[in-house]
Amino acid sequence: MNKLHLCLIAAMALTACTEDDETLKGSGVIEGTIMPTEKPNDVITEGIFEKLNLDYPGLEKVKAYHEAGQDYYACYELLQYYRNRSNVINPSIDLINTSYSAAEKAMADQALLHQFYVRGFSADLGADNKQGTSDDTFYKFEKKDENGQTVIDWDLQVEGVTSAEFKYQRHRWQWMEPQAKTYRVTKNEDYIKNWIETYQSWMAAYPCPNAKFDDNETDKNSNYQWKGLQTAERLLSQLNVMQYYLQSTNFTPEWLSTFLISIADHVEMIRKNYYQTPGDNIRLSQIQAVFTAGVLMPEFKNAAEWTNEASTMLDTKIGSQFLEDGVHADLDPSYHIGSVSNCLSLYYLLSLNDKTDLLPASFVSKLKNATNFLKDIIYPNYTIDNYNDTRSDRLGKSIQIKNFKKYSEIYPDDEEMKYMAYERAKGTVPSYTTKAYSAAGYYMLRSGWTENSTMMVLKNNYNPEAKWHCQPDNQTFSLYRNGRIFFPDAGCHGYEGDPLRKDFAAAVNHNTLTALSKDPDATHRKGEFLTMYTEKMNGVNVDVLSTQFEMKEGLTHRRTVFFVNKAFFVIADEAFGDGNKDKVNLNFHMITTDECPTVADADADKKTAGLHTTFTDGNNMVLRSFYAEGSTTGALEGKIDNKETEVWNNTADAISKASGKRLGMKFNVRKPINGASRLITIIKPIDGAYDANIELDAKFTDNTEETRNTFHADGVTLQVTVDGKTYNLQAKIK
Repeated sequence: MNKLHLCLIAAMALTACTEDDETLKGSGVIEGTIMPTEKPNDVITEGIFEKLNLDYPGLEKVKAYHEAGQDYYACYELLQYYRNRSNVINPSIDLINTSYSAAEKAMADQALLHQFYVRGFSADLGADNKQGTSDDTFYKFEKKDENGQTVIDWDLQVEGVTSAEFKYQRHRWQWMEPQAKTYRVTKNEDYIKNWIETYQSWMAAYPCPNAKFDDNETDKNSNYQWKGLQTAERLLSQLNVMQYYLQSTNFTPEWLSTFLISIADHVEMIRKNYYQTPGDNIRLSQIQAVFTAGVLMPEFKNAAEWTNEASTMLDTKIGSQFLEDGVHADLDPSYHIGSVSNCLSLYYLLSLNDKTDLLPASFVSKLKNATNFLKDIIYPNYTIDNYNDTRSDRLGKSIQIKNFKKYSEIYPDDEEMKYMAYERAKGTVPSYTTKAYSAAGYYMLRSGWTENSTMMVLKNNYNPEAKWHCQPDNQTFSLYRNGRIFFPDAGCHGYEGDPLRKDFAAAVNHNTLTALSKDPDATHRKGEFLTMYTEKMNGVNVDVLSTQFEMKEGLTHRRTVFFVNKAFFVIADEAFGDGNKDKVNLNFHMITTDECPTVADADADKKTAGLHTTFTDGNNMVLRSFYAEGSTTGALEGKIDNKETEVWNNTADAISKASGKRLGMKFNVRKPINGASRLITIIKPIDGAYDANIELDAKFTDNTEETRNTFHADGVTLQVTVDGKTYNLQAKIK
């Protein structure tokens, strides 16, 4: 932090323009100073001086000129003040070592043509088929006005683009900071001219409403440009953008007055319209934006009010942002990462500006728990799956490593975090291989922490409010082994307005049990934690995890996972509840590729079904499900349904990325009216090619023939045979 502090001060010093420090005379004339030609006061945006604390140290000349009625000169001096000030440190920018990527340069250049980068959308993807890279072509936001002049079309509609995110994201100005960084390096004045032109166009189209919106407002299209993340993200980015452009001759006193009024408007609009949903990531972003503005712009009259309010709100809301286990309340890992990043940004900002006293007392400890969750949920190759609305392609290894290094800086004594930050070259290997985040409903079972390890993540979210970013897929799991994700989550595909979102989120497209192939309704998403422990069985260690949730009225799904000797998994699925006799579906989805297709296996006579992979690198997996108990007829109902489904943002491995497909299996059984459907699944890694003669078998041992279909609340007992060896397994639930 000290190094960063010194670097930023140096940056300010190197980029500053010196001014004569003579005292201001009563007439408003500064002796020995060559001033620009004075312009009329009306070029200065009205009200700017009412927004400022003119008694703030360093604004003496500004105040004197304003009181002398020379507002253009007052704004000129205000500009010099901002160009030269060194009392404020912004850790989000580096004015000395500014750099830009090829992708950022593309965003900057295309913006000159009004082709604006909108996260998640491109008119034409480049050769890498990935949005947001250097060879993408972005949509052109132009139209003809009533006079036939070409102007920016902020309401651009694109045929085939139905997601509401395209409408929201454009108003977050995601291309402006890359453009500003590019300017800082190249000194191409076209960039700042484009920034000012675009900014002015937007303000003319959407003047600040200066209003508190109705909390119960159902029309999302009303003033959405000034709601939620739109306003917060614009404010945060523009506080950075300003610093990159300040030394430009095109950054004029009159533009400064307009810009600062806009900054104040953004802050006050957020304050009037804090997001009302407790624990939502949007509210945290709003708090961060107000906090940041107050710290970075102390010259504003309301700056202290901004920081104090944000501090109080963070103190009262930090508990609703992160659950007691450290997981963000949205239950989505990508939003969790974003929220941790927001908190880290605040921590660095307040630390470097000697304002950590404004942080809540619980802030550091809650942030620690939150970073631990990320340590535990990522795969050993530093990728993450598409749980809920997570977009895994945006969270690759380089980003994860960068994040872990930040976490390690804050907690330098945490050797396990250091282990993650430095790719196992430093620190200490975490001492545990099982982990339960029971408040949120995430559970990890792993063989180790190296890249060739095996790791399962079971997701059974406690989601009584049916949060938007949380899919109805309780009891699903993902499974990683030796660099490959064998059961990747399908992802979310898109947000509001995307016709495929519902299909991708559907429970049947996850690795879980469904009733009548339907999603649980919004009132039945309360994942419960039952037990997690390790015990010696059959002479080997077995990790046991049991969770459950009520799928619908009168029907509950209990899933018990056994990780046997860190070698293979056994899953017992039980659907129980008196009076219910629905058809129950056991769904699995295994990665497949065109080059190495996954194969479905089924034997109706033996009441078994399964899947196995055929990867030529020898890293394979077999799944075999057994219809062990729960039929009133004693026969397999219907057929095994197999279908291919798409993976959105799949990060399994280089081969599967190219295909992005999964082979699905649906095992259909009828639940007895006053009993339970009970199925056993064995998931076994294979080194080499699949052998059709592999010996896999399973049965429950806690019922007799007379008591079959009986559910036992205190646990489950079963027997499996794997490679000729028999294992008796038991889960004990209190």
